[in-house]
Amino acid sequence: MGLSREQFAEQLGTDAKNVYRLERGEENVGLLRLARIAEVLGLDPAALLGRPRPAQRWMEGLLQEGWTLRGAQSRERGLGLEMLDLRPQAGGGISQPEPQRMGWAEPPRGFSSAEGLFLAQIRGESMQPELQDGQWAVFTRLFDGARLIDERVLVREDDATGLASWVVKVVRDQVVESADRVRLTLHSRNPLFADRDVVLDPSGDTAVVALLLGTVTR
Repeated sequence: MGLSREQFAEQLGTDAKNVYRLERGEENVGLLRLARIAEVLGLDPAALLGRPRPAQRWMEGLLQEGWTLRGAQSRERGLGLEMLDLRPQAGGGISQPEPQRMGWAEPPRGFSSAEGLFLAQIRGESMQPELQDGQWAVFTRLFDGARLIDERVLVREDDATGLASWVVKVVRDQVVESADRVRLTLHSRNPLFADRDVVLDPSGDTAVVALLLGTVTR
């Protein structure tokens, strides 16, 4: 394109010093920044990934399936699904701070962006072969918690430090022990992972926060 570093920085809305840091690999590049860099360069965002590192594969998968990365203004027009960095583990959850929004993704055609839907990536192997490590899935926050048996659920578990972890499991059994206490048996599709019980009660340490509707990447 023949842009100087200063001109490139101006189009990115940053300064030449930050562009220099990007060139040297000293600064992390988020979703929207990567999409903007591709736009300025006139490239497909996937072209910037080269041979992707494991942390980048999630973006390449969505792009290969025809999804488009969007800014917040697209959501205001009713387009796209929120993308959350939940890191939901199919096996054991990893404690982390509150999830960050990575951006918005617009599907290639005719996919509802109804209220309560969001995207998150499956991690781990305990739901194989039904769900593969690295697949992106659509979740809904709007569901009836009265009957969860056979549903694929996203469970949030808070630890003593206030950090949270998320796991994706199938509810094998649901027992109402009292008016405010329910016991769930969480099942893995992979037989190498044992079932385990969790309790939903007023303490709020464990909660079913969403249902998995389906995957959007292979």
